[in-house]
Amino acid sequence: MFEEAMEGYRKDAENQLQEQLSLLESGKVPKFIRVMVNRPDNHSDEYDRAVQMLDHHEGKHLDLNTEEYATLVQNDWAWMRAWLVSNSGYSASAAAAIKEDDDA
Repeated sequence: MFEEAMEGYRKDAENQLQEQLSLLESGKVPKFIRVMVNRPDNHSDEYDRAVQMLDHHEGKHLDLNTEEYATLVQNDWAWMRAWLVSNSGYSASAAAAIKEDDDA
């Protein structure tokens, strides 16, 4: 989903830059030139760390508290909702996940 959001981010940034460039090329002189695009946060390191922790676990069983279970088993990270909302304009998958969560 992150790569999809990054692709959407790139396209949005290019579109906004092109709009500003078109204004300049047409002879218009805007008072301000602004491009406001928020880059998606990358939480891959957190996923990788969780997988590595499980890979290095030597026991037959793993005890998890409620928060750890929600994060590691249910993929319900503390930052997930904010990430989905902030990237739903860039990622159809993020937008679908919000809708699915809202419908639940």
